[in-house]
Amino acid sequence: MKTPAAGFLVFVLAVLSLAACDRKEKPSALETPATSVKAVPPFYYDLGSPIADVSGYPESQKANYRFFLGVCGSCHTTARPLNSPYVEADVWKRYVQRMHHKMKGRGIELDKVDEGRIIDFLVYDSKIRKTDRRKEFDEQQKQLRNFFETMAKEANAKR
Repeated sequence: MKTPAAGFLVFVLAVLSLAACDRKEKPSALETPATSVKAVPPFYYDLGSPIADVSGYPESQKANYRFFLGVCGSCHTTARPLNSPYVEADVWKRYVQRMHHKMKGRGIELDKVDEGRIIDFLVYDSKIRKTDRRKEFDEQQKQLRNFFETMAKEANAKR
C-alpha cells in the first residue's frame, strides 16, 4: 500500500524533472543588458504616468477607463496611450484595431463593442487632457522627450 508521503515524493520528483528538462542555457553577459543600465523604453511617452485622473469624467467614461486599464495594460504600459500625442478618433481606431489584431495572435479576442469602449475612452480622454489643456499637455510632452533623450544618452554611454 502506498503512503501519502510516497505519492507526494513522486510528485515532487516529477515536477523537478520537468523543470530541469525545460531549463534553457543561461545567456552570456554579452547577450543580456547589464543590470546597472536602465532599459530605455521604446517611446518617450512610455515614461509618463500610467494612470489618468478621471474623477470628473462621466460614469460611462470611468467604466470605459477601467476596462481600458485592464485590457491595454495586459500587454503594455498604459502610459503609452495616455501620454502619446495622438488625439484623433481615426488614429485611435487604427491603433486599437492593430493592438487587438496582435491580441488575437495570443488567443485573446475582443468584440467590436469592447473595442469601441476603448476607442471611445481614448478619444474622450484625448479631448479633455490633450486638446482642451493643450498648453499643459505640450509642456508634459516636452519634459517626457527630454527625460527620454537623457536616458538614451546615459544608456549609450554605459555600453
